[in-house]
Formats: sequence, C-alpha cells, structure tokens
Amino acid sequence: MDTIEHWKQLTRQANDAFEKECNAVAESLYKRSLSLMQQALENQPGLVQVICLSVSVQNLADLYARQARWQRCFTILETYRARFDHAAESLDCPPSVGLSLIQESCRLRREILRHQHEQSHPHTLPDRSWVSSLPMTERVH
Repeated sequence: MDTIEHWKQLTRQANDAFEKECNAVAESLYKRSLSLMQQALENQPGLVQVICLSVSVQNLADLYARQARWQRCFTILETYRARFDHAAESLDCPPSVGLSLIQESCRLRREILRHQHEQSHPHTLPDRSWVSSLPMTERVH
C-alpha cells in the first residue's frame, strides 16, 4: 500500500473513532497519520503531502478542542503553522510546494482563530451538523 492510501485508511479509521467518541483511539490514529505524512513530506516533498499533513494536524486539533484540551489544540496548530512558514522560506523548496506550505499555514492560522473563538464562546457557535451532508471537496481526503 502506498503512503497516501495508508494515510487515507488511517484517517478514515480515526474519523470513525472520532464520530463514535472513542477519543483515545482517534488520538492514536490521528497521531499515526500525522507521523506518516510528516515522514512522507521529509522524504518526498510535494503538494499532496503538505495538504495531507495539514489535514492530520487539523483533525488532531479538532479532537483536542472537543475535549477542551486547549493547550494541546493550540500547540499542535501553532507548531505546524510555524514549521510550514519556515519550510516555505527554504531556498531548496520548489515553488509549488512553497505555495502549498503558505496556503496550509494560513489554514492553520484560521483554525487557531476559530478554536480561540470556540474556547471563549463555547455556547454561541452555530450548529454545524448541516456540514456533514455537503459533498467533500477535492482538497479533503
């Protein structure tokens, strides 16, 4: 099984555990998918690897936010946002990968702000259940 397919399988299993509120299982699987994509990005930097790594980071942060583990949520998002920024500035980074790193860094920054708002106003967020019925975009695996 290639790396991306393995990542997709781990992510599907983690998302299933997340939906069933099996938080320890979801956390373990999200961490495995994150580690897998981090290694893939180091070995073969590419657009898909950057996006998959970002999705893994966001999934893990969402799990921590749901558990009100705010410090872990913000730490994981900020750590990878900074890593993406630093990698985008690298001289040996191909332009397409650099652009992807910048875009994903912005997505992680947006997630930080969203979770900060959620932490400050936990009962004022709109119901997001309607989102699950929307088709997935090409970006999400």
